Amino acid sequence: MNLSEIINLSSYPLDNDASQNKCKEKLDKEGALVLQNFMTPKAIEYVKKEGDENKHLAYYCANDHNVYLTDNNSDYPADHPRNISIRSSKG
Repeated sequence: MNLSEIINLSSYPLDNDASQNKCKEKLDKEGALVLQNFMTPKAIEYVKKEGDENKHLAYYCANDHNVYLTDNNSDYPADHPRNISIRSSKG
């Protein structure tokens, strides 16, 4: 696949300074950058297919942690988000 088949270049012209600056400003302001429809539907389907075919190769784990991924802190009450344990799993 060539780049134009993977990325929606009409909405996200990667070589355009103004577009790059707009993305950087949003990232700096909000701390995250969401690029709706960045990948083309064809590329998304390709990635999904590749993932499904290779999921047996993934590393799987499950962990208990707080939302900050830090140790509990006795300076806060037990019901504070720093001290509430959640379980997450990845693969």
